[in-house]
Amino acid sequence: MKNTVLLGIICLLTACNLNGQWGKRIKGNGNQVTEERQVGSYDAVSVSHIFTVYLVAGSEGQLRVEAEENLMEHIITEVSGNELKIHVERGIQLEPGREFRKDGIRIWVPVESISEVSASGASDLIGEVALTADRFKASISGAADCELDVTAETVLVDMSGASELRLSGAAETLEIEGSGASDLDAYGLTARHVDAELSGSSDADVTANESLRARVSGAGGLTYRGNPDKLESKASGAGSVRKG
Repeated sequence: MKNTVLLGIICLLTACNLNGQWGKRIKGNGNQVTEERQVGSYDAVSVSHIFTVYLVAGSEGQLRVEAEENLMEHIITEVSGNELKIHVERGIQLEPGREFRKDGIRIWVPVESISEVSASGASDLIGEVALTADRFKASISGAADCELDVTAETVLVDMSGASELRLSGAAETLEIEGSGASDLDAYGLTARHVDAELSGSSDADVTANESLRARVSGAGGLTYRGNPDKLESKASGAGSVRKG
């Protein structure tokens, strides 16, 4: 079922592409360059389109962008309301040259302290530094793929589409809302309390040490590790909640 949903999403994205809904297509010229960019400070990072973004240790504001020369001017990196937004110029679709399609367009974002990330489209967001916050939120949609190491009092996860998220670290409370064909692997994030609501064919793997509250509908499933003293679960349709 999940593979069917994923295939449907891919076909939809392809159809949009063929119909020109993503705007003018610009193909890479094969001349790859690196550009240093200066932006303001931020406490949230948002990425879309086909970028691969690395969160690295460093002083916020100094970005490094690696892309083909004729694509560079259409890559927008701007700060609005304390949020760093990384996206493509409106009405433009970028297509890296054949030799660069594996790595795509890569952007290194230095972080000191951020509390929110979002990834959409076919973007990849990779945390190469451990993130610490009182309250941390990750919103992942489309066919985005994300990997993060987070330590926080509360970690909020909102997933949809065919998105994937891998989490490690620790939290007092982990709250999850998953839909579509989303997939969360949070075995590596140790939480005292987990509260999850899954629908569609979304899946989640979690570690809960004290309490787990799970509501699963559709064809989704939640698998948990740990030995929570308090367990509340409700599954409908082909949904399931089970110990891993």
